[in-house]
Amino acid sequence: MAKYDLPDPSRVTAYGDVPRLTFGDWYPTFNIFYGMIHLIGFQVFSAKNAQVMFRNVFHVEDTKGHVLGMILPSAIALPLVLMKSAHNQRPLSIISNTLILVSVICLVFYFPYDAFDVEVGPKSIPDTSVALGMLVYAFTGIGSVMPVERTMSGKRYKSLLRPAVSISFLALALFGITGYVSYGGNTCAVITMSLQEGGTKTAVSVMLFIASLVIIPQQIFPFAEVIDRRFLGLTKLPTYFQLNANFSRICATIFCGIVAYFVPYYGLLSAISGAIGCSVLGFIVPGLLERKRRMRQNPVLRWWEHVLIFTFVGIGFFIMILCTVMSVYKIINVVDLDYVATCF
Repeated sequence: MAKYDLPDPSRVTAYGDVPRLTFGDWYPTFNIFYGMIHLIGFQVFSAKNAQVMFRNVFHVEDTKGHVLGMILPSAIALPLVLMKSAHNQRPLSIISNTLILVSVICLVFYFPYDAFDVEVGPKSIPDTSVALGMLVYAFTGIGSVMPVERTMSGKRYKSLLRPAVSISFLALALFGITGYVSYGGNTCAVITMSLQEGGTKTAVSVMLFIASLVIIPQQIFPFAEVIDRRFLGLTKLPTYFQLNANFSRICATIFCGIVAYFVPYYGLLSAISGAIGCSVLGFIVPGLLERKRRMRQNPVLRWWEHVLIFTFVGIGFFIMILCTVMSVYKIINVVDLDYVATCF
């Protein structure tokens, strides 16, 4: 693991410390920015899924359901948001992953598999760029991995990480393909909005609503921990009722919720999150860390090592620039659409 290649790995205690000790103090600030974009995107997802649930279960009209979906999940999850130990994230992760797994299994069997407008290949540069950003977003799971790594023995963590990532990759890929084969161009970023009416649609929307209650604290945990150290100057784990740490978490939740209400496009926000954050976390930082690691072992890198690292980092910068510009362009183009009904 990267932190054990550092001169003083004992200093690595919080999310983002490995890049901070390698690149400097700019990285945690960037990590907060990325984490908040991630949270905004998920709050939009939670609101649109809740909109489906409220319509099917309580017969609430979409506009009111969307507003309720913006407020209720974060409000209900607030007591969990104030939990500050990495050990507390484990049961939340188990609950959310179990509910999502059951939902995915239900959806795979519920999909109609009868789309007639399935197209293979890029339709346009903006659409392809957005899809690439969402792809990077979907397959970058470092936010979930870090808390697990800190609460598990190194040997067990290493033995489970690659199989778990491989299984997750295959499951996500299969789910995406089956969804697109079923709905084609009408596939919504929040899949419950695409589903045909029925009991399964209602059940899945309820399960995802419950899952969102425990995912929101997991989304907030990594960047809130950085805020504790970077801006509040805390060197010890804050207690559950510590006011300054609680205030920062509540303010972050409210601020992200407000932004999510005015920019309610989950797919496009996911693309931006993938472009700005995941490209750095998944390509640029790992590539530069690998260069540091190799140079500690051998100060003179071989030519193919330079090519490998340059290519990996270059892909990250390419995704970051192109996908960010194209995703913002798409958001500007859809601002006049009905934000309650849009599939973006």
